[in-house]
Amino acid sequence: MRIESIHISGFGKWSDVTFDFNDQWQVVFGPNEAGKTTVKAFILGVLFGFPKGRKAGNQLYVPRSGAQYGGSLVLSTKKGRYRVERLGRTKSTLTVTALDTGLEMPNPEKWLADLIAPLEESDFRQVYSFDESELGAVAELTADDFDQVLLSYTRPQAQRFLKWAGDREEEGQALFAQGKNGKRPLNLANREYQKLLAERPAEQEKYSRYQELLANQEALDEELNRSRTKEQSLLKKLSDQESLTKAWPLFEQAVKLKADAGSKKVNQQVQLETVQEVQRLEQTGNWLFEQQQANQKEIDKLRALLAQPQEKDQGQVMVNDSLNQLLNIQIKKQGLVQQLTNFAAQFDHGLPKALSKREQSELASSSVMTTTLGGIALVLAIVIVAVVSAPLGLGIGIVAAILLAKAYRDFQARQLIAERYQPFNMAEAIEKQEAVALAWQQQAQLQSLDQEAELAKKQLADNLVHYQIVDGEKLATWSTEQLVDWTRKWLQSQESTDTESTSRRLNELLTTGQTLAKKIDDQKQALSQILSEYGVRELKDFYQLVNEEKADEATREKGQLIHEQLGQERYEQLLSLFQEHGAESFARLEDELKRLRQDLQAIREDERGQQQQLANQQSEMKQLTADGGLAQLEQKLANQESDLKADYTRYLAKVLAKSVVNQAFLGQEDSLSKKVLEQASAYMAQLTKGRYQELELEKGRLFSTEDSNESDSKRTFQTAELSSGTRDLLFLSLRLALASTLHAEEPLPILIDDALVHLDEERREATLALLQEVALDQQILFWTFDEKLNTGQAINLLEY
Repeated sequence: MRIESIHISGFGKWSDVTFDFNDQWQVVFGPNEAGKTTVKAFILGVLFGFPKGRKAGNQLYVPRSGAQYGGSLVLSTKKGRYRVERLGRTKSTLTVTALDTGLEMPNPEKWLADLIAPLEESDFRQVYSFDESELGAVAELTADDFDQVLLSYTRPQAQRFLKWAGDREEEGQALFAQGKNGKRPLNLANREYQKLLAERPAEQEKYSRYQELLANQEALDEELNRSRTKEQSLLKKLSDQESLTKAWPLFEQAVKLKADAGSKKVNQQVQLETVQEVQRLEQTGNWLFEQQQANQKEIDKLRALLAQPQEKDQGQVMVNDSLNQLLNIQIKKQGLVQQLTNFAAQFDHGLPKALSKREQSELASSSVMTTTLGGIALVLAIVIVAVVSAPLGLGIGIVAAILLAKAYRDFQARQLIAERYQPFNMAEAIEKQEAVALAWQQQAQLQSLDQEAELAKKQLADNLVHYQIVDGEKLATWSTEQLVDWTRKWLQSQESTDTESTSRRLNELLTTGQTLAKKIDDQKQALSQILSEYGVRELKDFYQLVNEEKADEATREKGQLIHEQLGQERYEQLLSLFQEHGAESFARLEDELKRLRQDLQAIREDERGQQQQLANQQSEMKQLTADGGLAQLEQKLANQESDLKADYTRYLAKVLAKSVVNQAFLGQEDSLSKKVLEQASAYMAQLTKGRYQELELEKGRLFSTEDSNESDSKRTFQTAELSSGTRDLLFLSLRLALASTLHAEEPLPILIDDALVHLDEERREATLALLQEVALDQQILFWTFDEKLNTGQAINLLEY
């Protein structure tokens, strides 16, 4: 059997910790008070049961953390791998699970007993588990006692039962022997038993009450621990909530600053670059306008030249005139479209309708005066009705209603006008009336140009067909652009050299004029796009925005400083609260703070009540056990009852025990004794470097044979003649030999807790080497505080 790992849920200082025993020779390192002995006691507790009551020298290992008592071992046996789990101290539960199949063993206690059988807990502790106290005690034993100890390891079961049988025989004889007072022990025990029975009802009632209080105490302890845990959690939440509440004014300031800063779309650097781009576009527009004026003068000049009488074909002249007419109309139309587009872009809802005279009159008049007069008239009417005359008051009231109705109608009219001329105010709307009227005239002119363009296109097409220049059906499929392009090419091919050159130059200038118009249009659109990105329509507003950016940057920096002061986590918590509850956020914070304080006060009141209740119960329990009557009576009754029931049968068992044991055990253990001595002789020879070769058992005494280097003879010593250091080695040899021989079918792990501290350095190194050799076939768990062994796969308890 091998222990692969242990998991401690709660045992002494250890809670929720796992130790993996990866090696056959597994060193567990730790200084004093590191928990080495606790780990060893845990392994024995899982295998044989945890201590259930506090006795002399019996430690309970109650978890310091309050975790569940117990834990589990993972065992590797010849039949497979199993997890053995034992939880609880007073009412522990044992579970054995086959890890290969996941099934639980139906009778775990029997399964565990069968695994270690025929050994019991005392046998396992005597053979497989030992520590420094046992080896230290060897030096204090007399010669005879030391021989008896050694013999107990050569014949472990026979020696123990022989001594037990002898003691039983003496006890049996004394049980019925007459004492010095002339009375027999059995009669005295019977009278004592009857007396205890008479006292039992009262003590039984106390016992029941004590058990009830004990159960309540455990429940109160658990409830008090839960209350304390909840109190700590509430204190943490209260601290966090107070921090959030105190930080709220800063957060509000940060939100306001962020909102103010967020109204700007660009930072200072981008605005400076944009200013440069706007200035460049403005300069480019001025230059393009100058180029357009010069180009138009050249066009007019060439047209005048071409208008002079020339000897041209009538068809060519008619086609050329109609083409020029169409091109002129297109240029005018393009200019008007651009002007209307730029002007209409200033308004949110497109080009508004011009104000009528009535609307201008309404804007010029003040509704405030009308409203004031109406209000005064209404108050006066109420006073007159109440004091003077109802009919007169009613007449004045009608006048007041008319004035107020007019004021409300004027207000609605002004609102409609303001919506139509957004984003301009009323004063700006009035200032733009001439421009709006001009725009609507240009709109009408544009419609007229559309009609003229269609007539010019039709005239050009009719001339081409009339003079049989282009087929009518083919012409019907052309667009205006195709018609113009084809006509230009045809005219160029028909003109004479001078006329052709002049016309070509004219067409080039016309094309240049279109290109310049397109560039001017692009320049205006680019400028308008930049301004619209910043929410302005005029350059003066844009430059004002640039000047305001410095102040906005200072606002952003201040908001960032507040954000850093709050911290990212706290800022995000407050932001989430603000997004969910808005203006009610601070009230929510204060309500939550108040609720947490009330919860904390309530839990502390509960704790005080629980502590008082616990103190009252402990006081009552102390009174119940003040004279020790409950515990002593139950123990005496159990002892007396058990003794009286078994006295007669025990007498026979005690007297006959010695002969029964002699027959049952001595013959069976001769073979085991021989194996133990052979194995111990080998271990002793290795530990003493061949000095002591053989151990012999003769007439109930143990002898050791020394191999002398001076001669071929061998000397034999009784164990009492050996030095104390050699006796230590002999004790270890027999102990290890029995551990490796006794349970050969399923070798059990050996648990050694700092058992070598009494050996000198040389003997200690030799013993460590032997233990590591034994560990090749049988797992050894070795607890030590020696830092030299804290290497490789050693488990360092200080790391847990």
